[in-house]
Amino acid sequence: MLGRRSKVHPAQVEHIHDLLRQGKSHRDVADLTGLSRSIVGRVARNEIPSLAAFQPATVGEGSMSEKITDAEQARRRREVDEVRHSSAMEGNDRDAQTHADQEAYVRGDLTLDELIERA
Repeated sequence: MLGRRSKVHPAQVEHIHDLLRQGKSHRDVADLTGLSRSIVGRVARNEIPSLAAFQPATVGEGSMSEKITDAEQARRRREVDEVRHSSAMEGNDRDAQTHADQEAYVRGDLTLDELIERA
């Protein structure tokens, strides 16, 4: 698993981005959504992406035959590294299969749903 689920609903993430594009300040967006300014800032920096906004790793009907972008791979690497660090801080050991699955996700061989399913 890639860490705990976000408390921010995908629709909220889209709403936050819409409000920011309209020129609203982080404080205004926080007041309008009922979320903290910290959360609004993290959403604005794409640190809390909408689950609906995850781009498929490849084009087509779930086919993993085409490569993901370098930016997507870097995002996935950061995500996996954060999860590993968090797990280590909590004293949780990961097995070799989990490590291999995470690496497959970073490469684009697995989607996020497939990775979660394997956890």
